[in-house]
Amino acid sequence: MSAALWHECRFTINKGALLVKARVFWCLLLTNNHVLDSAKAAAACQAEFNFQENAAGTMQPSEVFAFTPTEFFLTDKDHDYLW
Repeated sequence: MSAALWHECRFTINKGALLVKARVFWCLLLTNNHVLDSAKAAAACQAEFNFQENAAGTMQPSEVFAFTPTEFFLTDKDHDYLW
C-alpha cells in the first residue's frame, strides 16, 4: 500500500475557494507552487476534504483542516509541476 494518496479537496483562501488535487503524506499535504506560493498564503488557507454532494444533491459531511506553515512549509517556483 502506498504511503501517499491522491485526494481532491477544496482550499479556502481569503474567502475564496479553489478545488485542487493534492497528495497527502501522513500529516503533510503537497500541492503546486502556483496554488500556495508562500507560508503567508498557506497560513490564511484551510483544506476541506470530502467536499461533495451525494446522489440526492445533499452535501456530504466534510473535514476541514487549518494549515500550520510555521511547523513546515516548502515551495519551489522552478519545480512547479505535478509529480
